[in-house]
Amino acid sequence: MSKHILIVDDEDILRTTLKHYFEDCGYITKEAANGKEALEILADNNIFDCALVDIRMPVMRGDEFIIKASVKYPQLKFIIQTGTVKYVLDDNLIKAGLTNENILYKPVLKLNTYTDLIEKLTKTNN
Repeated sequence: MSKHILIVDDEDILRTTLKHYFEDCGYITKEAANGKEALEILADNNIFDCALVDIRMPVMRGDEFIIKASVKYPQLKFIIQTGTVKYVLDDNLIKAGLTNENILYKPVLKLNTYTDLIEKLTKTNN
């Protein structure tokens, strides 16, 4: 059964690149340009296994999205991707179940890094 991945990032080119890569790997994807849009997508169709989330975005930051989504959709796994080299999880994200393992730092040079982490985080969701 294919996994459903929600790509939440304000960078169009990155979202498109990841969408094509994930679809080539057999995943089903949906894209959102910010956290507010991502919450609306989840409300319409809560079928996602994992959300790949940028932190710094307009309208609603990624960390705010993760905190809200983790309460409403506790089965959803999260991967943070950030260009902030010194990014650390705050207490609210830790309470939502995230660890340093959930963080990828941009640029991610090997795309299989994403799929390896998605598989690791979602293996109990099958």
